[in-house]
Amino acid sequence: MPKNLIKQSAALTGFVLLGLAFTGCSTDSGLGAAAAGTGEGVAAGASAAVWQEALADMDPVKLIFQSNAASELSPLGEAEVNFKALVEEYSGGNIEIEIAWNHSIAPPLDVDEALLDGRIDMSRLLTGSQPQDFPVSNEMPTTTLVRDSRPAVGEMALKGSLIETAWGTPELIAELEGQGLTVIVPALSGGGSPVVACNSPREDLRGAQVRVAGTHMHRQIEALGGVPVSMSFADVYEGLQRGVIDCTSGGIATVAEFSWLEQAPNVIIPAGETAFVGGNAPILAGPSFSRLPLAAQQLLFDMTYKTFVPASLDNELSWLSYSLGKGTFTELSKDESDKLSNANQELIRDFYGSNLVDGTSFEKRINDAKADWVALLEDTDAAKVGLKDFHAWYEGEPDLSAFVDHVTKTVQGYRPGA
Repeated sequence: MPKNLIKQSAALTGFVLLGLAFTGCSTDSGLGAAAAGTGEGVAAGASAAVWQEALADMDPVKLIFQSNAASELSPLGEAEVNFKALVEEYSGGNIEIEIAWNHSIAPPLDVDEALLDGRIDMSRLLTGSQPQDFPVSNEMPTTTLVRDSRPAVGEMALKGSLIETAWGTPELIAELEGQGLTVIVPALSGGGSPVVACNSPREDLRGAQVRVAGTHMHRQIEALGGVPVSMSFADVYEGLQRGVIDCTSGGIATVAEFSWLEQAPNVIIPAGETAFVGGNAPILAGPSFSRLPLAAQQLLFDMTYKTFVPASLDNELSWLSYSLGKGTFTELSKDESDKLSNANQELIRDFYGSNLVDGTSFEKRINDAKADWVALLEDTDAAKVGLKDFHAWYEGEPDLSAFVDHVTKTVQGYRPGA
């Protein structure tokens, strides 16, 4: 089991591939009487005592966080457990957290409807599974197709620049808010560095049956001569075991966490700065969020960024470290990587040339953000780490507070009441 070892400048804990939801729409929940964002706000970074005083007169509420993790014993569930502890402490117990594991309230494809009808009130939404409803959000993973080749720097720069650029993309915010949703984190990559894991040694994907998720990966696998296959998440392990599929795509954290690596230990990665497509799942709230007092909204917002976002990075890096000791990593040849790069450029051009966003503006903002994030990280130990020495570096408990601090600074202008 990998360790979560980020040294952080504040109390920070885990978030990966999870949903979260809070209920409270009934008349006895305490939510219904509160007007939108009423009361005094609290400055970011305030102590627990300050938060407790600000929320002392708040009517108690119970918030149910929905997770796709099986239980609190799963690494995927660590975030909710820690989030519960922090929110309950900082609210002085006026916000009680109950965790609903394994999408027990709403299945993934029903999350947006469940947010709107009040079954849940806050969740991570897999917008890539609903491209017709969330076309702009579905295209956000194109930002992951070109990345710094260094594993730690590449992951941090992608995650940070995606959040920064998403907040500055009015078409994306309008799309999400137009559905009646409140944006907490407008875009969040997850699952770790995208790979293709195969059940036998391969140097390329020509002729391979590869399980894919989404149209972007479908086009990438076709460009490499593979055969894209649709398969439910639950069937992937057995599909690899029985040879129904040869490979599966996915983030390295997902591949390892769900034990696919046991059946597919031969991991293929691109060479250089080109990449397989990553995932995106923003964190959103339903209409009842606006009925919480302003300080409660700020607490939920701050704790999301203080725990979920950095821990998604930590989880991804920890699973990469773990996987390097369990699988064989093979880099695509230059010719094969060039094929992938050409496919990626087509995907990027299609997005920028669409009417979904101002392509010129978006391209400049994402490229500038990536460059700024890479520059920020150049003075850290992470900048010196390649794939071969990654495991030893991560086991040394690296200090990644530069990432945490810059994310916190980046989102301050988007806090409730800002």
